[in-house]
Amino acid sequence: MSIKSENFSRREFAKLTGLALATIPFMSFVNNPLVKTALEPDGDLKVYLFSKHLQFLNYNDMSAAAANMGFNGLDLTVRRKGHVLPENVLEDLPKAVDAMKKYGLAPKMMSTNVWDVKDKVQKKVLETASKLGFSHYRTDWLKYPEDVSISESQALFGKQAKELEILNKKLGLIGGYQNHAGKHVGAPIWDLLPILEATDGKNMGSQYDIRHAVIEGGESWELGLRKIKPYINSIVLKDVKWEKKMVNGNQLMFLLVKVW
Repeated sequence: MSIKSENFSRREFAKLTGLALATIPFMSFVNNPLVKTALEPDGDLKVYLFSKHLQFLNYNDMSAAAANMGFNGLDLTVRRKGHVLPENVLEDLPKAVDAMKKYGLAPKMMSTNVWDVKDKVQKKVLETASKLGFSHYRTDWLKYPEDVSISESQALFGKQAKELEILNKKLGLIGGYQNHAGKHVGAPIWDLLPILEATDGKNMGSQYDIRHAVIEGGESWELGLRKIKPYINSIVLKDVKWEKKMVNGNQLMFLLVKVW
């Protein structure tokens, strides 16, 4: 698809670009209602800028920048070292939301450290976000303990995911666990299924990250996508490319280069 940017406003161009990027990996699933619901809940793609990229700005300037670039809203960091610190959520999250609304940005998405419903601070984050109109959030990442088998850990994480789903339903929220490259739970995609299968897949699911899936899956990453697609409720738009480089003048090796 070719687009002449001068024919569109910056906002329209950002949406069209986001739409093109988002649909490429899902072309084989376009007739699947689950995928359409994940991508187009209101009949129109909504694109939210990860506020981590604007970490150096205050709430007002952050919101102004995102609006100027044409985004629908911000995926606000409400976590350790984020724009809103969890322990200050009662005071600071309303301030961030007011700034976003001032520039026409919808307060719908946030990235958190939430996983344990028994943690009072984490629970307060969700309760406050619910009252302010948020609908989707990213959970914390998990790691497998060295002294516990992976199967046992998955059973425990599945139980915790179910407890979180119950709270989400009560608050009208949808949680998404993001697959992340490395030794994180869910990095291979396949290992995340036993955890999510312990839920109903409605108020708790997957925030699917294409970049991290490609890094871990290589040429087989689409198989993981096919398995996880019923649980996808939000998508992270990032990409990577494989690049050849010469080392010491003659040795050829493949490097993974982060594009965005």
